[in-house]
Amino acid sequence: QAFGPRATHPLAPPLLGEREGMAAPAVIAAPSTPDEVGGAGEPAPASPRAKRQRVEGNGDRPLDVDALLDVLVKLKRRSPGGQTCFLPKETVDAMCHHVREIFAEQDMLLELVAPLNLCGDIHGQFHDLLRVFEYSGYPPAANYLFLGDYVDRGKRSLETVLMLFLYKIKFPENFFLLRGNHESPSICRIYGFYDECKQRYSVKQWRTFCDVFNHLPVCAVIDERVICMHGGLSQQMLEPGVRVRELVKQVQ
Repeated sequence: QAFGPRATHPLAPPLLGEREGMAAPAVIAAPSTPDEVGGAGEPAPASPRAKRQRVEGNGDRPLDVDALLDVLVKLKRRSPGGQTCFLPKETVDAMCHHVREIFAEQDMLLELVAPLNLCGDIHGQFHDLLRVFEYSGYPPAANYLFLGDYVDRGKRSLETVLMLFLYKIKFPENFFLLRGNHESPSICRIYGFYDECKQRYSVKQWRTFCDVFNHLPVCAVIDERVICMHGGLSQQMLEPGVRVRELVKQVQ
């Protein structure tokens, strides 16, 4: 798969330095015909680039999604181990409340159409997430399906998951997040996300994130032929006569 010029967010500065051997995210491209405008690999025109957006939070103050995204994107100017972004607890709570409602309204099994950029584990590597967007396009110039494991291990799990939540709020039909095993309380309690939340906010904030994680979808099917999930097919899914859609509905 060949990739074109790097796409940039309006506030994103140049790359500080590219890693050798970094693999670009996989792309599932829709079949194309000569009559199709743009050809394969062009993002679906379902969501035009939106103007600056405000949504109602869970309090009196509206949530300025674009302003919050600008704050996070500006962190690219700092080194990966540099200053962190601190958003007020009330703002984080409003984001979690709003994105939780979006996840709750969508199915546990997502029925999607190509083209989509498929992205694996991020694990708190916030600057790697920004590089993905720089190479493949900031939403909504490109559609995304992330396969889970957004937190733990890395030092910027909060920035990572908050940016993903904001894009989900802004483009709910073009930006999709599946649940990984690290979006489970028993796992992210041990591998770093709990400690990061406790240090920068509180244990209660960690529980708020875990409540959102409980509403993440677990599986996606692209064009009725490509199945996507975090950990692969379980033994139960391989048994004769098992239909994935029916199995996932039990989770719903």
